Amino acid sequence: MKTITSLLCLMILASALKAQKLVNDSTLMINDSLQIQIYDQILVNVPHSYEFVSIEEHKRHNVSLSNLGKVGLAAGATIGLAGVTSENLGIVHGGIKVISGSSVLSGAGLTQEAINEMKVSKNAKHIIGKTLRIVSFEKKGSKKDGYAYEVITNVPGEKKRYKIDIAQALRLNEIIIL
Repeated sequence: MKTITSLLCLMILASALKAQKLVNDSTLMINDSLQIQIYDQILVNVPHSYEFVSIEEHKRHNVSLSNLGKVGLAAGATIGLAGVTSENLGIVHGGIKVISGSSVLSGAGLTQEAINEMKVSKNAKHIIGKTLRIVSFEKKGSKKDGYAYEVITNVPGEKKRYKIDIAQALRLNEIIIL
């Protein structure tokens, strides 16, 4: 049983390394079926826990081993979500949209008073229900270990930027791509 589990993990990891590809300067493809582009909009849903797992404030040149590990873990989790038998993330993404419909209404559609009463961090309360705009993609990783991309976003009209581990954010239903 351990051998099968180990083999499955290796297959998922190998797939995860190729799960994201920058098509051109303005388009990121995730697992050969979901494309997002600069200026696309993302709706912020409720956080997975007290704080957002996959969304954080973007500080330029913030490279750490823990951030690289998060990207790899998220990519692997997304492949796992799709399942070994599924080859089309578009179908899975469509399913996530359907499943998350009520979450969007209960998260992003909340009044400010309801958001303030939630047991989440002050930072999370600030962006729940906001529409973020994709402004760029940042490449993370190495040639040896593989590359992944973080999506850099902002709230139109604000200077503060957020980086999103897009695969993990979709898997955890922290965002909805509009």
